[in-house]
This record gives sequence, C-alpha cells and structure tokens, in this order.
Amino acid sequence: MKKHSFWNKEPFLRYGYKPIVMQSGLINDKRLRKTNNDRLFRIIIMFILVFNLFGFEFCLFGQMDKKADSLLSLASRSDGENRANIYGDLGEYLMDSSPEKAYEYGKTAMEYSEKIKYPYGKARGLIVMGITCTYLGKYDESVQYLNEGLKIIKEIKQYSKVPLVLMNIGITYYRQGKYDEAFYYFLNSAALHEERKDTISYAKVLGNMAFVYEERKEYDKALDYLLRSKNIFKKAGKLTEYSQALNNLGTVYNTLNRWDDALSVYTEALEVKAKYDAPVDEFITLYNNIAIIQDNKGNSNKALEYYYKALALSKKSSNMYSTCAIYCNMGELYQQKKNYELSLAYYDSCYSIAKDIKSLAMLAHCYSGYSELYQSMGDYKNALSFLKKFNDVNDSLFTEKSSKRIEELQIKYESEKSKKELAVKGLEIRKKKSQNLILIISLSFVFLTLIFIVYLYFYTRKKKTILERMNIRLSESESSLKASNDTKEKLFGIVTHDLKNPFGTLISLTSFLEESYREIDENHRLTAIQTIRKSAVNAFELLETLTKWSIAQSRKIQTDKKVIDILELVRTTLLLLKIEAENKNILVNLIIPPDTYAYADETMIKTVMRNLVGNAIKFTPENGDITISANVTDADVVISIHDSGIGIPENDKSKIFRVDIKHSTPGTAKERGTGLGLILAKELVEKNDGKIWFESEYQKGSTFYFSLSKAA
Repeated sequence: MKKHSFWNKEPFLRYGYKPIVMQSGLINDKRLRKTNNDRLFRIIIMFILVFNLFGFEFCLFGQMDKKADSLLSLASRSDGENRANIYGDLGEYLMDSSPEKAYEYGKTAMEYSEKIKYPYGKARGLIVMGITCTYLGKYDESVQYLNEGLKIIKEIKQYSKVPLVLMNIGITYYRQGKYDEAFYYFLNSAALHEERKDTISYAKVLGNMAFVYEERKEYDKALDYLLRSKNIFKKAGKLTEYSQALNNLGTVYNTLNRWDDALSVYTEALEVKAKYDAPVDEFITLYNNIAIIQDNKGNSNKALEYYYKALALSKKSSNMYSTCAIYCNMGELYQQKKNYELSLAYYDSCYSIAKDIKSLAMLAHCYSGYSELYQSMGDYKNALSFLKKFNDVNDSLFTEKSSKRIEELQIKYESEKSKKELAVKGLEIRKKKSQNLILIISLSFVFLTLIFIVYLYFYTRKKKTILERMNIRLSESESSLKASNDTKEKLFGIVTHDLKNPFGTLISLTSFLEESYREIDENHRLTAIQTIRKSAVNAFELLETLTKWSIAQSRKIQTDKKVIDILELVRTTLLLLKIEAENKNILVNLIIPPDTYAYADETMIKTVMRNLVGNAIKFTPENGDITISANVTDADVVISIHDSGIGIPENDKSKIFRVDIKHSTPGTAKERGTGLGLILAKELVEKNDGKIWFESEYQKGSTFYFSLSKAA
C-alpha cells in the first residue's frame, strides 16, 4: 500500500496549496481482543499521545491566545466596518490552530456585516466559514459557503479576490476525491492569474495542478509543474512558498522511490522553515513525510518518532484529514513489524475519521491497508472483501469520464497559450513586410473600394426608384415612405462625408509618394505608408458596416438559426478583440455559466457581439474593466456587456440606434468610429426575434443588453 504523503497549503486569501484537514480522536480499539496485552498496548499509546499533546505542543501554541484576546478586545471597542474586519482577521488567524473557533468568528463577521450592510465583510466571513469547513471535513457546506462568498465578491467587483476563492473551491473538491472538478477550478484560477501577470500566485496554482497529475500517476508532468513552481518562488525570495514547493517535490520523489532525493528536499524545507514563523500544519506535513522516508529506508524507530510528533500536532490543531492519514501510515508500519493488533487499531481509527469527513481518497487508502493486513494474518476472506471495497472506491475516484475531462481542460488551456504566442509572432511578422508590397496592396484596395462604391450607388438608385414607384401606387403610405427615403439620403450623406477623409488622405499621400519617393527619407516613407493603411482600414470598416446594414434593410439577408453556445461565441469574440483590450490594459471579466445556449443565427450574433464589445473597449479608459454576463430566463437568454467607461450624456441617449442622425464619439484613446455599428447590431438582433437596449450614466459607464430565444 502506498503511504500517504502530505502536500502543503496556505489558508484564505493567502492561497491554498491543499489544506490538511483533521480532528482529534482516540484510537478505535473495538476489534482488539480483551486481553492484558491489549490493555498494555492501549496504555502505551495513550501515554505517548498525551506526552506529545501536553509536552511538545505547548511550546508552539503558548502565544496563540494572547494575540486572539488582543484582537477580540479591539473588536469590542470598534464598530462598523472596522469591527467586521477584525472578526475576519480573527477567523483567519485561528484557522490553523482552532478551526472551530475560526468558523464561529467567520460566522460572526458574516452576520454582523449583513446587519450593517457591508458586503465585503459578509463575503470574507462566508469564505472563512467555507475554508474552516474544509479543515473540519464538512465539504458540502464548504462549497456552499465559498460559492456564496464568490458571488458577492463578483457583485461588488472585487475581481482580484476571485482567483483565490476559485482555488479554495478546487481544494475542497480535491479533498473529496473529485479531481475533475478540482482541476477545472485550478485551471480557471491559473488563467486569471496569468492574465493579471501575478507570477507568484500563478506558481502556486502550478503546484496545485501538479496534485491532480500525481493522483493520475503522471509523475513526469507533476515533477515538471512542481519544479517550475519552485524556481519561481526561489527567484522571488518567497521562503514560505519555496519550502512548501520543496515538500511537494519530496512527495513525488518518494512515490518514485527516490528516497535520498526526497529526504534531501525535506531537510532543506525544514531549514528554510527555521528562518520564518511557519504555521503548525507545515510542521505536521514535514514530520509525516520524513517518517515515511525513514520507514522506506528501514529506520522504523526513527519513523515512529516523527509520526508521533506529527500526530500530536495534528490532534492539537483539530486537523481531521492529517490525523486520518497519519493513522493509516502508522497502521502500515506496525503491519510491517508484524504487530497486527496495533496495526488494526490504527486502521480502525483511520476508517472512523475517513467516514466522518466523507473522504473517498482516505477510504481507499484505509481499505487497501485492511486488505493487506488481513492477508498477512492469513484471513483471506476479509482480505478479499476489503480489496473489493478498495476497487469500488478507487474506480469512483478515477472514472474514464473524469480523466478525459481533465485532459480536455489541459489541452484547451495549452491551446489558448499557443494562440496568444502565435498572435504576438504574427504581429512582429506583419511589421516587417515590404513597404512596396504595402503600397501595392493599398492602391489595389482603393481601386476595389471605388468599384464597390459605384456598385453600391447604382444598387441604391435602383432601390430608390422602386420605392418611388411604390409611393405612387400606395398613397396611404406616402408619408412613411418619404420619411424612409429622407433617412437613407441623410445616411448616405453621412457616409459620403466620412469617406472623403480617408480617400482624400489616400490620394494625397500616394501622389506625394509618387512624386517625392527618392527625396524623402525611409522614416517619412514608412510613416506615409502607415497612414495610407489606416485610412484604407477606416474606409473598409465603414463600407463593411454599411454593406451589412444595407443588406439587412433590403431584407435579402436570410437567418440560419441553430443552437449556439453563448460562452464559446463570446470567447471567440474576445480573441478577435484581445489586442485592442491589451493595448489599453483593460480587464475583461467573463461571467457566463457553462451550458448557456440560445437559438439564433451564429454569424449575425458574432457581428452583434463584436460591435458591442468593441464599443465597450473603445469607450473604456486605460486600466478599466469590462464585464460580459448572461442571464437565463424561462424563455430568453439576456446577454449584457458592462463597461467602466465614459458613459453616454443624457442629451445623446435619444440619438443611439437612429440612422438619420450622425452620432460618432471618439474613444478614450481618440479611436474613431463610423457611428453605424449600433444601428447594425439593432437590425441583426431584431432579425433574430430579439430586443436590444441600454443603460448608461455619464462618466460612470454603460451596459448594453440584448435578448435571444433560449434553446431547449
């Protein structure tokens, strides 16, 4: 049976490396025979535990109560948000030494914050409650509290805390043996940290992702992630994280039977921890893991010495998960020493705690230990029974579906990184293109644009003639048709005016290049060519938008409705607009539940989304943020795009969506637009039987909404 090595952790908002959760409890000796020898064994065990509990631990916990009392006294003299924050501090401070008290202070912080209407304090209290429930093995409650806290954090836009809470949710799922769910949350947390360029937190997530690979026995990947993580911590001088990464490396080395390597990194970790005030759980972890290595090397007495140290600390800190694991490891050690009575006693204690905390992973370890113990005792019936139980639990931990989902998530994550790298390389290649080639392409584009304008002109004339004939035949709609024609004339007047600038620039600069190409230097030629390209792009965007609007108006465009994945559609849109957002350092928050489906034309809705998100980027200042979310009702899916930009003045709101009034405002970085994007978006949404509307407050931002039919 594989001994249970411990990984490291950190608690709430300092980040989680896999919390070790346990509770105190005496050895369950119900299966021991009532003999004098049995009583002697139990007396010896009790003596050792009491000695460790009251002799060794007081030196580590003597100062705990003083600081807690100081914070509690300060809370009694404070009020409002300060008092709520102190309760939160108490919860976090006591999380390692007294999870039950930490839970109560987290609950007090939550209830008091709710009373004074302080949402951040309420979220903090809920998350403290969630993490302490993980410590205490109450995993379902933990997930509930953490998700409630996460929801509030998103509502009050404390987005910097989101990846930390996602990590702790992943940790809770990991402790339950739900590795696919855990990997999903780890992956999301890693993506957010990488986006924010938070290298330290990103390194911690790499360590957590290594946990899943270790459970899947993909040790090369686990080692790769851990070494990358360790090197980042060492370079940054993060002693706490560096020592934890060393411990985690040791667990993989142990699994690979590289015991000297494991003992080396464990010893280095102890030396590093001596340089700072390390939490108790970190000593529990190292003592347990060093004991395993000593046992593997044949030093059973030395191993027992470290096991008792780890067990005493884990019982003092009410760490149920670690206590359970240590019992299991000691059961195996006594089994190897052929002391079957003590071995059975420790396995019984492990089994009792594993059932209480509902840990499938620990139950699997326990069943495996029972099977090997009964086989050693010659009781093959019980050995076979427990082996079957082990296989049942182990199968539930590693289903084919779970492994496939984790692999898909990893591939998707690596694919996104590759796309970003390719985009950067592509940008560099485009900058090195030949100047002559750019000039030829620009002139060709101008020529094609002129042809298209002529075509558009005759197409519009034909359309206008038809409308005039209809006016003669349908006198009842004369005023309505006249207004429609006036609107279109104003529109094309606007388009003609807007086209003059880019084409004037194109004509002027191409003439200048033709006449003075040899007289001007390389920098001036490059500047002129870049200006030509920008003018051509502006003209093309205007013509493209006008074409789509014109086709929509003519009602010749056909909708091809089907079931579309809203989350995937939005992600595709964000990839197209990624560079514009990064240029302004805008954070885009995506809050769309998986499995959100609508029934609409995918191409049209992509155009709508591209226009709305592009506008949000345009009018959001540098270092701002944009939130894209979806709300599913009984019949509809409502998508919203919220920005923290400049908003819309009250007297301009009536001009939005009107084709007969030119309304185009420069962006926060002087970006220019055609003024037709929102008009086109309105046409396409309505063609999909949806609605579009907006809310805006000047200087505080805008939110644009549109609805689509919900897919079954």
